[in-house]
Amino acid sequence: MSGSRRSQRWRGFWYGATRLYYVTLVIQDRRCLLGEVQGTHVALSPAGSLVRATWMGIARRFPRVRLDEFVVMPNHVHGILGFREPQQVAVGPTGRSPGGVASGRGSFGTTLGELVGWFKVQTTRGYVWGVRQDGWEPFPGRLWQRNYYDRVIRDEQELLHGRAYILENPRRWARDRENPNY
Repeated sequence: MSGSRRSQRWRGFWYGATRLYYVTLVIQDRRCLLGEVQGTHVALSPAGSLVRATWMGIARRFPRVRLDEFVVMPNHVHGILGFREPQQVAVGPTGRSPGGVASGRGSFGTTLGELVGWFKVQTTRGYVWGVRQDGWEPFPGRLWQRNYYDRVIRDEQELLHGRAYILENPRRWARDRENPNY
């Protein structure tokens, strides 16, 4: 078997489209670095608090993004987010806006993959700082698994199902596939 992975993304679909997306990111080796489930809620570790704060900062970093439900679990996160309508950018004869942004899809903003990449970089940097400054548990190699799960939310029923899944996730931790003790 070759070392390549098959993409789960829709071929030809632009993941910056004005839609809602359900996203799951998992810590490498499913290590429980972000907190622990206590009853029906997650008691976040300092690393889990960093991850939560970084998620909440996504909308400040990416103005087109609106955040919906979100949960930090001991070794993964689930969230729903969406992209607002892109603002039109005035483009000059060089194909660039006055601020230097090239025309085309890039002028409409970030894609889901770029956003997830930014999130992983920011949380990894913060985690490394926590390891060095505060003695957090080190991680070998990467903090996050290489890929992530996403689903384009197609209708209200899928949105309601995704929200319910996120809100109920701590309560189902004992039966969660991401739980190393499952």
